[in-house]
Amino acid sequence: MKGRIAVLIALSMVLLFVQTNAWSCTAFNLEGKGYNLFGKNYEWPCENGMVFINKRGLSKVAMRASNNKNDLQGHPIRWTSRYGSITFNQYGRELPTGGMNEAGLVVENMSLPSTSYPRPDSRPFIHRSQWIQYQLDNHKTVAQVIGSDTELRIFPTHKRGMGYHYLVSDTSGDCAVIEFIDGKMVVYSDSRLPLKALANDTYEESLKVWKENRSISYYNRFNRTIQHMGEFKYQTQDSSVKSVFHILSLVSQGDYTKWSIVYDIKNSKIFYRTRSNPGIRYLDLNKLDFSCRTPVRILNINDVNKGDVTERFNLYSFDRNKNLIMESFMRSYKEAFHDFGFQQLLEKIAKYPDTIRCQ
Repeated sequence: MKGRIAVLIALSMVLLFVQTNAWSCTAFNLEGKGYNLFGKNYEWPCENGMVFINKRGLSKVAMRASNNKNDLQGHPIRWTSRYGSITFNQYGRELPTGGMNEAGLVVENMSLPSTSYPRPDSRPFIHRSQWIQYQLDNHKTVAQVIGSDTELRIFPTHKRGMGYHYLVSDTSGDCAVIEFIDGKMVVYSDSRLPLKALANDTYEESLKVWKENRSISYYNRFNRTIQHMGEFKYQTQDSSVKSVFHILSLVSQGDYTKWSIVYDIKNSKIFYRTRSNPGIRYLDLNKLDFSCRTPVRILNINDVNKGDVTERFNLYSFDRNKNLIMESFMRSYKEAFHDFGFQQLLEKIAKYPDTIRCQ
């Protein structure tokens, strides 16, 4: 029993660090007549990652991970995925940094030091790194994502700086910022969301700084992003996607910007490029097989130099998932986890998808 508790504690500490020390990230949504484009820069020490084709019809139970038994009061949430999705994952299957589902819902996260998740209550729990996958599995609208706060809770962490906030958009053009402050979901949408962008301060603070000083200081990515968004003009799909990548380049953090992603929500396409492979690659969700009766497929984010990658995915395997997890944690947290039986713990994370079943 003591050994099992020690493993759970160590596992929770590993997961606690997933992306929580992120350098900086920026996301924004440009929506108007004929277009709905969502851009995201992912800043982090390492670049490796996988693009996952996640299937509909999969029965799941939320991953358990906590160093405090009181967090796990109640039970993990169970669900069967209604929608297939594409996600970008650095720390393994089911733990995405963001993505888009076949219904056109986009969810992306950014680190937020002031995050405070709810204390245990009657709602079933989920780990914050799996919350994005849950939303993409189950919902098609921003309103449904907001409403999910009655369905589940993200179990708390006990250190500041260990959380995210989210920018969410859907095919209707609806957009929202979702944060967890003082243990409650805080939502900015409609009239409370005059600027559809997000960085690493609370939205309230970002909006306040913008109103007080509309400068494009190098040190204020939110202001710079809003300024460049105002210069955007939709022309053709190709030119507009390139314009979004241009904005992302203008607010990048140099070598720390590892991935740049553009979601063309209206046309169900995703474009991306990486630091070491700047050629733009894209995929068409309309051409993907999301049935759970067919194998899960993945694509190394740096495979293929440019162009259409829709048909370039490879079969998922435990070994590929484990290698992704090992490489990412080793590059990001090698010293921090030297004493925790590192490889054994990461193998447990890698095995979690084996609990998922096709219904």
